[in-house]
Amino acid sequence: MTILTLITSLTLFAAPGAGLPAATTSAPPLTETRWVVAELVEPAGVTPVTAARPAYLIFHASGEVEGYDTCNWVSASAVVADAETLALTDFSMTKRLCRDSVPRVESAVGHVLHGEIAYRLEADTLRLTHPDGRGLVLRADAG
Repeated sequence: MTILTLITSLTLFAAPGAGLPAATTSAPPLTETRWVVAELVEPAGVTPVTAARPAYLIFHASGEVEGYDTCNWVSASAVVADAETLALTDFSMTKRLCRDSVPRVESAVGHVLHGEIAYRLEADTLRLTHPDGRGLVLRADAG
């Protein structure tokens, strides 16, 4: 019993001046982070996304948005309207035909990147939600 108390005491108390370790998890910023599409939010529910070439978005501090939808390159302009809303304009995309694309992902990315959408950033997850309820769940790319 004494040994357990001694070990517990050593675990709970740091040496003088050592301080506590800094938190190792923090949310990446919205801008300049490569956000990979991990899930589609649809009326039927949430669907995980798996693709040979993952879809992603990057929101630049300049207001430009660039990305890839599993086949085509996409771009838009974005302005943070308030703490929960992004206003997206000037959406464009290439028109390539790809055999290994994921049409549902292509459609969802194109749908979400229009008009005012809700966004929420939590840890390494970014949620983008269109006013009709459809949306994307993206994860920060660690690579």
